Parts: sequence; C-alpha cells; structure tokens
Amino acid sequence: MRKESVLVLKPTKKERLDAADFASKTIAWTFNRMSYNYTKRGQNLRCFNIVKGIIAQEMLKTHLIKHGISVVTDNSYRSSDIFDFLIKRDEKEIKLDLKTNHHYNDYNVKGRPEFSVDYLIQNQNYPGPDWRKFFPMLMPHNQIRQNKDAYCFGISSSVDFRDGIEKDRDGYFLSFFPYDSYVSFISNKKLCKLREENGKGFYLNFKYNSLSLYSTPITIEIVGEWNECYKIERITLTPNKLIKNIGPFSIISSFKIDKNDFENFDDSIEISAGKNEYKDEVLNSSKENINVPPSTDMIFFRKDICNLLLPENYTLYLLGWIYKNDFLNKCLKYPSWVWPKDSVDRFKNQEWSQLTESDIKSISKLGFEDHIKKTPRKFNAGWLKTNGRGGGACCYIFPNIGRNGGVMETNLYVLPTDLEDLNLLFK
Repeated sequence: MRKESVLVLKPTKKERLDAADFASKTIAWTFNRMSYNYTKRGQNLRCFNIVKGIIAQEMLKTHLIKHGISVVTDNSYRSSDIFDFLIKRDEKEIKLDLKTNHHYNDYNVKGRPEFSVDYLIQNQNYPGPDWRKFFPMLMPHNQIRQNKDAYCFGISSSVDFRDGIEKDRDGYFLSFFPYDSYVSFISNKKLCKLREENGKGFYLNFKYNSLSLYSTPITIEIVGEWNECYKIERITLTPNKLIKNIGPFSIISSFKIDKNDFENFDDSIEISAGKNEYKDEVLNSSKENINVPPSTDMIFFRKDICNLLLPENYTLYLLGWIYKNDFLNKCLKYPSWVWPKDSVDRFKNQEWSQLTESDIKSISKLGFEDHIKKTPRKFNAGWLKTNGRGGGACCYIFPNIGRNGGVMETNLYVLPTDLEDLNLLFK
C-alpha cells in the first residue's frame, strides 16, 4: 500500500443529515450485528453504527460515480439490511461489501501513537502481537458466509460523538429510541407486517413532565410507519398533561426533538402503550408472546437524547479492496490472537492456544478446523477472538482500555498490505 493510494473522503453536511435521517427511520429493521443490549444507551450506539455505515456507503458511491463506475446500492430496508454495492468491472458484476471501523481521535490512549496515514503505511504488514501497531482488516466471523464477491476496507476518524450533542457539531439531529420491552412490541419487523396485513395498529400515550411553573409546550416527532409507508407524526406536549392514543402505527423506529424544544425540556417525557388493535399471539424465537403491551412506561431525560449528525470533521480513509476468496486464503498465513494479559504485557495480545467447544464449533463451521494444531494446542489462522464479556483481542483501532477494550465480536482478518489499490476499481 502506498500513501497516495489511500482515498481520503469527507462528507458534506447534507450527506451527514441524510444518513442520520435514514438511520432514524430504519433502526427497527436493522439487524443488531454488534449485539448491543436494548437499553437507552445500547439503542443510541446501534443507531450511530447505522449512521456510520450509511455515510461511508454514500461517500464511496459518490466517488465511484464520479469516476464513471456503474454502482447500485441496496437500501431496501424492509427486505434487506445489508448495504451492498453492485459494481461492474471487467464486464462482470461484483457485489462489494464495505467494512469500516472507527477511530476516536480525541482519546489519548497510553502507549498508542497518534493516528496518521504514514503510521498506518509503516505498519501495514505487521501481524501482531503488539496492538499499538496492528491494523487488521476485520470481517466478523458470522458474516463471512454472506453472499459477497469482494470487500472494501476503511477507517473513519473523528472526535467521540457518542456522549453529548455539541462536540464538533455544526447542526443537530436529536433522536431517542424505544428501549427494553418496547423494542419487541413497537419495533418488531414481524409484528409490523402482521399489523399492516390485518389493518390493525397500535397507539401510544405521551406525557411531558415539567418541574417549572413557567415551562412551555414542546413538540416531538414520532418516526414510524403505517401501510408500508413512513408515518412521521408531530405532536405538541403541554407540560404535565397526558395525551392518549396517538396512532395507528405498525412500527416505530425513533422519536425526534428540535434543538429549541430540547433546550426548553426540563424534566422527562413518559411514553406508554395505548390501544393495541391486533390481538393475535406472536411468538419470538424463545416462544414468548411479543404482542403484549408493556405495563411500564418509557421515561426519557435530556441525557438520553443523542445527536445523530456526525461531527463536522468526520473523515473516512478508504484503504483498498480484496476478493473474498483471496481474503479467505490470505488470512491463513497470519496468527490468531486473544486479549492481552495485563499482568504479563498489556500491549501484547496472547496466542489463541486454549479452545473451548464453542470455539471449535465456530472454527469448524467456517471450514478452518484443519488449522487447529493439537500438539501444542494452538489455532493457526488470522482470527481475533472476543471474550464474550465486552471486549477481546486488541488492535490499534480497538485498544486495550480495560474490560471493554478490544474487538466486540470474533473476526477474521487480513492486513492492509493484502489489499488491492482502490484505483484498480476505476479501470
């Protein structure tokens, strides 16, 4: 990889707003790949990840079109939540999957140098164990069987936008999301389709609790759907007054509030289940009936609201691409790693030498069982393991910061040196 082959892209404000809008409307349909819990914070993180994926896709699409490349993207969120690129190269169509990981540049992680393209190029063929100079191109093990022809890899970078709404922002897209038991009741794809097929929806109740004698009404938007179309309903909430049975909806993805109303919002918004017209039992994979209105309320405070507009200086570094078969072959030449043992060396991953029954099952399912060495016990392939408790093997982008450091899921990897120059896509 050469420095000049790295494609550096910065989104426009319109692209950032469009990505926030699409994510806020479709989070209910999007697979929870990172297995975030359905708390208020977990839902915020899910939607941020969707925004990042969409913005990367749209920037690459714009760039390819400028270079005369025929591109089709799949944003048919009701039938698919996999954002594919279909591009034509050498008279054949290639289904390209874009994978990016995010670097928060306002964190001074002890021992980790500042990110730069020069530093990445310098370490493009380093396979570990020192995570400070390790830049694996990651592919989650549970996605490797997807129907893709090639992968494109990139690194995005910005300040940490997950907490607070002001940091490096030039605008606002303020959203909050259904959480806990409400996710399965008002944000479920299966229930949505059954409600629409039968013409029977659900309704919600709203109450704005204010502690001030001088508070004024606030307006929020309910971002949902009905009859297979978006349904965006604006409602005005008078302090300490209950509004009942707003609907019908078949599904709700999020709620939105304008900046001025956010500033005037001084206590909490309570949202509860109202009428439920569709009465049939609907079972989830655990054989539990999810068509049961929750008995508790959702309660939102100012701290629960996030700004989905990505930072003004958000930057995407696209590094290169690789055919899927090449990825699977080249990952075989690299070592496998698990998380560092701090008492030995907090900067170095450990060899993956202890394999559980679950490990062997996952490895064998993907056809890597021949790369398990029995004496001494060791797994020999480019995999990074998660520990299943909030972290895993570490790298530059996912450093060792304690309990939640490292990769959040088990990944296969190759290195930047294995990638093809992006300019080859333009030929």
